[in-house]
Amino acid sequence: MITPRSAIVFAQLSLVAGMASAAPVQDATLFGVTIGRTIDSYPSCDSEEGKRKICAYPHKWGPGDSREIELRPEHPAYLASNLHVALKGDVIDSFYVDTDGIGHQDELFELLRARYGKPSQFKRTIIQNRFGAMFPKVEASWKLTGGTLIFRGVEESIDRGSLGIVGEKR
Repeated sequence: MITPRSAIVFAQLSLVAGMASAAPVQDATLFGVTIGRTIDSYPSCDSEEGKRKICAYPHKWGPGDSREIELRPEHPAYLASNLHVALKGDVIDSFYVDTDGIGHQDELFELLRARYGKPSQFKRTIIQNRFGAMFPKVEASWKLTGGTLIFRGVEESIDRGSLGIVGEKR
């Protein structure tokens, strides 16, 4: 089901994607999921093949063209959800995944930088919770061929961040 939070994340990712301006570097692929690939090219999570590797759930998870993809057999510890995928027809148009926020923010940013190079946009700020504690917040984006990768180390809670790719044609 497309929750208000997922709708907001897709909208925010689309806005940031339009702001990234560096030359495309790599294909718009993350965790083996690629913008422009058909959802049916991933095995069903209900199949024997889907039990052993990355797979797509056969049912829609909300109104419109949305599905979930699960990373199998190993789900990285810093991810807090399956990948939420927006489709145009049966083609992957964009996707995002929740992260565990500040818990792995710096480690995840370094992994992304090692894989995709210097981000086309980067911002590090300090946020404060209701108790006055201060925390770093990292936001970065990379322009890729076919889309823009967007990383937000912390969202509305220090325990949640997001990572996703928005296709160019969105």
